[in-house]
Order: sequence, then structure tokens, then C-alpha cells
Amino acid sequence: MSCPKIYPSDANLITSVLDIHPPLPPPYSPTSAAPEATEDPVSSTPIRVLEAGTGHGSLTLYLARAVAACNTAPPFVPPLHWDLPPHKPNSSTTSEIPVASEEAQRQRFSDWLDTRTAHLHTIEVNSAVSALARRNIHAFHRGTYYPHITFHTSPLDAFLASSLSAHSQNAFLTHAVLDLPDSHLHLEQLSKALHPDAVLVVFTPSISQVMKAVEVVRRTKVGLVLDSVMELSSGKGGREWDVRATQTRAKQRAKMERQRTAAGTLPESTASKAERDTSDAEEAAVSSSEQPDSPAREEDDYEMVCRPKVGMRVVGGGFLSVWRRTRDDDDQAPSEMPLNE
Repeated sequence: MSCPKIYPSDANLITSVLDIHPPLPPPYSPTSAAPEATEDPVSSTPIRVLEAGTGHGSLTLYLARAVAACNTAPPFVPPLHWDLPPHKPNSSTTSEIPVASEEAQRQRFSDWLDTRTAHLHTIEVNSAVSALARRNIHAFHRGTYYPHITFHTSPLDAFLASSLSAHSQNAFLTHAVLDLPDSHLHLEQLSKALHPDAVLVVFTPSISQVMKAVEVVRRTKVGLVLDSVMELSSGKGGREWDVRATQTRAKQRAKMERQRTAAGTLPESTASKAERDTSDAEEAAVSSSEQPDSPAREEDDYEMVCRPKVGMRVVGGGFLSVWRRTRDDDDQAPSEMPLNE
């Protein structure tokens, strides 16, 4: 399945949903020339954004613009030949700057890289496509956003494995965007690299791929919560969808009654109520020969909700699912809320 294009309005929406903003500055102190640094752990966390699926670099430009606002201005835009071979065989890769001066410039640029408070990593498995994206971004607005991006040519899983190893298996990402054919296959490993409350945006062509992601998160319990699902359309914004795995209230009642029956504490009033509800199709499908809390029954109790929320009509485009990395003390995920049907 070929992925649809990400139009400027959609790229702007994705960047807005990620909520990338500069960290809080140190508090102002009129009596001190050097104000004390803030102790807020959120503002002191470096901003690390991951984009999986660079493509031609259209979304990368929007993400880089948000990241660049968090950094100081670079001393200069590095020439493209520092990272890439010449685009044409006969073109020269060397500059007229003496070797000693170029080494000094490289060192100066490297020193600036260490001062960045925000950083965009973009990954593409196709080296030719990644090279094209680098040229596109380097040529846009005289390369204004190029220094704030690190390009990788690697599978996503390989990048995550090496980066987690370099960070001692600790989370290092504050934001992530997936634009891949099988995004749901990467959620488990990606969740390990996300800080608590980190925002993950997944762009998919079809709603069925969002449903696969919901099922993967529910079964593997990777610590992601689905905040919203939006349908995109070129230049027309988006319509929100309701996509979640849930239990109907009838099945929840049946489950509670089975548990009480197994414990031998089912009161007569509850038994008579269960008898009156046997006409319900969902409860009638429950077989008394199965174990009350078997894994198979637990899986069968869930149903997928997949429906557009009322609002404006849109056509075309893809789907945007917005996830949040949970904290250890988070309560029940919104996707577990019962469906009143």
C-alpha cells in the first residue's frame, strides 16, 4: 500500500499536535547578573524528536522549523559535501577553503552541535531517498534548518537498538513521528525510547492500520495511550475518529456475575437479573463450559470501536493517531473505557 502525500496543512497539524516548544528560560533575577537555573525537570530535559520515514523531506522541514526555535543560531550552514558525495559525477566536492581552515570550521560547528537543546533525528531506509531529502532541505531557505537535523540511513529497529544501548537502555526521545507501512510492528520497541508523557504521532493511509496499533498496544501493554484519531484531507483539516478496544457493559455484567458464581457469592437478586438478561445476544453467546476467567474468554470480551465522530465531512487524505507515553502510576487507559451499547 502506497502512503498518501503529506500536504502542508497536514504537516503543520502534525507539528502542532507534537507541541514542540522551547524550554523554559531561567527565572529573571534583577539582583544577579547570572540568574539561577530552573529546577523544573521538564524544562531541563533536552528535546529529542524522531521522524521515521524521511521521504523527500517535506514533513522534516516543518519539524526542523519547530526544533530550530529551541536552539541558538548556528555559526554557519555546513556545506553539503561534508555529508554527501557530489550529486553529479563531474562536480567537485572540495571547497576553496584551505584544509586547516576547513578543519577549524568543522571543529567550530561541532562545538555548536554540543550546545543544542533540541535535536531532530530523521530516518530513511533508502539511501537515495535520504540523499535527495538532504539536498532538498539544504537548498530550502539557504539551508536555515539543515544544521538542526541529523539524517540516518537505517531501519528503525536498528536505530532504536543502538541508541538505547548508547543511553544505557534509558528513554531519550520526547517526541516521535512514524510514517511507515507497518508502524504497529515498531511500537513495542519505540515505547522503551520514549520519556513519560512523550507524544507519538503515527500517520497511516487507512483506519485498519490504526486498529492494528490499538490491538498491539492492548495485547502487549507497552505503556501507550491513544489520545485521539483524526482523518486528514488535503487542505481541509481533519475529522476526529473514535478507535479503541473496549468491553460492552453487557459483557462486563456477565463477567462480574461469572466471577461471583465461581466464588459462590452470587445473590438471588443478581441471579434473577442475569436470568432476565439471557435474551441479550452477547451474554447468550457465553458458554458455561468454559473457565470463568480463561485467557480466551478475556480476549473474546473485547470488541473494536471504529467510527467517525460527528462533525464536518472530509474526503481523501490519511489518518493521524496521537499517542502518549504513560507514567508508571497512570490509571486505566482511555481505550479500556466501556462502550455503552
